[in-house]
Amino acid sequence: MLHGDFGTSILTGRSISAQVGERASVTFPLIVLGLLIAMGLGIPLGCEATLARSRAARGMFHMVAIIGGAVPALWGGLLLILLFSRGTGLIGVFPSQGFPQGGWSDFGSALMSLVLQPARWASSWGPLMRYTRSALGGLASSGYIDMAMSCGMTHRQAVLCVGLRLAMPQLVSVIGLTFAEMVTGVMVIENLFALPGIGNGLVTDVATVISSPCRASCSCWRLFPADRLLVDLLHRVLDPRLKSADDVTEVNA
Repeated sequence: MLHGDFGTSILTGRSISAQVGERASVTFPLIVLGLLIAMGLGIPLGCEATLARSRAARGMFHMVAIIGGAVPALWGGLLLILLFSRGTGLIGVFPSQGFPQGGWSDFGSALMSLVLQPARWASSWGPLMRYTRSALGGLASSGYIDMAMSCGMTHRQAVLCVGLRLAMPQLVSVIGLTFAEMVTGVMVIENLFALPGIGNGLVTDVATVISSPCRASCSCWRLFPADRLLVDLLHRVLDPRLKSADDVTEVNA
């Protein structure tokens, strides 16, 4: 496994590594696009919610975060199909099923096939917005923000430049959990939109395994250790205090 050799699938007779690679070329762009949409909506809205002055504006952002996080993802995906899919949608712009036979060699068609699916994860921006607002809210009245303002920054500049930088390690943990949630949810998406990704292959293999004593050729659970390792490494990059604490521990030992 460490050398990337997962053996040969008993179900298809092909290399498992090759099959996972083919399906990963669909699954990972799908997850990354969904994560970018969630971050692009959740983090800016969380910043604006922190900077809101009036009670009415804060209440509005709070309500938006609750509604955004409460929208069922599967229902949201079906709604997007009814609105924007070709053939059945009110505005037939994007394909709702399948992936081009040529894969990413037909980049335009492949990208169009993945537009609706990441949008299904748009509800993930609600929790990201709440965590961003909570993290920045705890720093807004801290000495860090006051020091930045004493150096000539406005309150908005101090919160966005200094506060967001200090809150980023916490947000990285939330983003990592969101990524893990998307990995598990990809099975629903790929089967709903008929995409030949890892989740679709896992469901197909499990259905085959139920009727035969073979093992599935691909599994999503291998992604979770890599996800947690990446989050831990990003913590050390974003927060140098962790490395300093490790150095002090080594010296004391």
